[in-house]
Amino acid sequence: MNKIYHSGKAKSKYSIQGVVMKMIRLVFLILFIQFIEIPIVQAVDGWEANIIVGVSTAENKLSFGQMADATDDIDGRYDVPAMLSGNVKAYFAEAGKSYWRSIKALSIGQPKKWNVRVESPLKGETVIIKWNSKKLPSSGAISITDTASGKVTDMRATNSYSYKNEGVRELLIEVAP
Repeated sequence: MNKIYHSGKAKSKYSIQGVVMKMIRLVFLILFIQFIEIPIVQAVDGWEANIIVGVSTAENKLSFGQMADATDDIDGRYDVPAMLSGNVKAYFAEAGKSYWRSIKALSIGQPKKWNVRVESPLKGETVIIKWNSKKLPSSGAISITDTASGKVTDMRATNSYSYKNEGVRELLIEVAP
């Protein structure tokens, strides 16, 4: 142990009480940061969820959501163009282009919509669209509407929707306040 000589007497540089107090402060700080950080990040940043569109053995993953610094237009930071090929071509149709990821502005109280287009040459096969309802925003209503059949599915109440493939299908995801 290091000793410091002050006024001719040897004193310990570190006291046990001082070390214990520093450790308690550090533990408190770590617990405080963990407790505070998660809700702030989620509330400020926004949310993002995925849907998996599959037919036979082919799948595409699409990501959608809202972020505080995104816009409702195409953002190079958030929106990812789709590279389409294979037996399923699922994408967000925006501004005449196709995207695998579409993040819109986080606007409290304003509804948001995502147009989903699914194309497949495997006619007669079942197309299944899946999602994790726990990744969806916790407030407001969120649904996926099959524009061909008019069927509306509450995305919190169930985690999938399916239909018989006829070639091209358009769906609409809506988040309402």
